[in-house]
Amino acid sequence: MLNVRLLLSYLGYLPLLPLMPLIIAQGRRVRRDTVRLPEAAGARQSISDPQAPALLHLGESTVAGVGAEDFSQAFTAALFRELQPGTRLRNWAAIGRNGVTAAGLLSELQNAEAVPHHTGVIVITLGVNDTTAFTTLSAWRNNLRQLVRHLPQPSQQRPLFFTQVPDMSGFPALPLPLNLFLGLRSRQLDMALQQLCREQQWHHVALTMKVPPQLMADDGYHPNQRGYQAWASSLAATMNRILSR
Repeated sequence: MLNVRLLLSYLGYLPLLPLMPLIIAQGRRVRRDTVRLPEAAGARQSISDPQAPALLHLGESTVAGVGAEDFSQAFTAALFRELQPGTRLRNWAAIGRNGVTAAGLLSELQNAEAVPHHTGVIVITLGVNDTTAFTTLSAWRNNLRQLVRHLPQPSQQRPLFFTQVPDMSGFPALPLPLNLFLGLRSRQLDMALQQLCREQQWHHVALTMKVPPQLMADDGYHPNQRGYQAWASSLAATMNRILSR
């Protein structure tokens, strides 16, 4: 069942209802005019010891490295560098695509080759595209459950982490009041994700840092290299505490 906080959040749409024609027009304009950045170049995995545990990172455009020039500068590689000194992780692999939703990623996993066998830590980063696609909360939760079933099963030895759905109200590319509308929806998806993580005993990791414009790429929608490094450092600080228990 949805928690009370999530249900009450729907009241936040009331002051936005008279602005819906403007919000719809802004959404179309942003979709048309936003700079389209490519996915990062370079290898999407680094295997130094095939028998050692790997960090497996799955998700949307941020996992595909959009906003960074090379994958070595992108989110997954930066996160691995932050985690590696205090863990048994020696390898990393990223499975991500620009524009993918949870349902789209599930479809790709169903049709893809097997994920790495020696997965030690799983991280999933999703939600922005499900926000803009207006995925229902029930479909969002169901897609996430199905997605996890296609991965090496989480355990104490193979923990599963979900990163917070980014609060889209702070994206520089989004004007008022569109940013408020999408920010509210992204927070609702994150509240549903938090609840699901509690039910399934997965780990939800909140984004504890602010993302100023200088950490964003030219599109105002994705982090740049410095932004990915800052996000990875914030995420790893929480993950390392959990992994060291």
